[in-house]
Amino acid sequence: MRAAGPCISKAAAAVKVLLLGGYGVFGARLAKFLVIDGHDVCIAGRSLRAAQTCAAELGCRAIQMDRSLDLGALTAHDVVIDAAGPFHTYGDDPYRLARAAIAAGVHYLDLADDAGFCAGIAALDTDARAAGVCVLSGLSSVPALSSAAVRALAGGEVPSVIDTAILPGNRAPRGLSVMQSILSQAGRPMPLWHGNQ
Repeated sequence: MRAAGPCISKAAAAVKVLLLGGYGVFGARLAKFLVIDGHDVCIAGRSLRAAQTCAAELGCRAIQMDRSLDLGALTAHDVVIDAAGPFHTYGDDPYRLARAAIAAGVHYLDLADDAGFCAGIAALDTDARAAGVCVLSGLSSVPALSSAAVRALAGGEVPSVIDTAILPGNRAPRGLSVMQSILSQAGRPMPLWHGNQ
């Protein structure tokens, strides 16, 4: 998990949240809990119909938005969360949305699990701090939850190596982004541990 800039105060009241991919597998769950917590949520995605259907079920707003085209909706929100992914496929300008959020004075969070994408967000630290916003990547099962589990299990020790993997169970819902992320690893080398080597 990588952060840039100052993070959002824990004492914040209802926050205007723009949630990209808010009708996907992970985005819809996040949208549900944000609404339950009393935040003003707007579900955004390329499919207006899917966004509206999910928003109607949750009692929140919906808009059509493609992160590669129009980012004008950012300015009407306090926080933008990218739950769309898969983050390793964002092309030549993977941090376009995060940079647009900084320019708009909006906090940026994402559910990325791609190590390269998460580590690369640190390049935005100076700009995020200057704008007074938080840019936080990796709020997914890996690395955020897995890192928290390692910290709790380590009992104050500093592990020299952490090796994690997470895959959806047979009954877990899978969206297109989840499948693309998993399948992107097919055919790539995978190191295997034998003892301590």
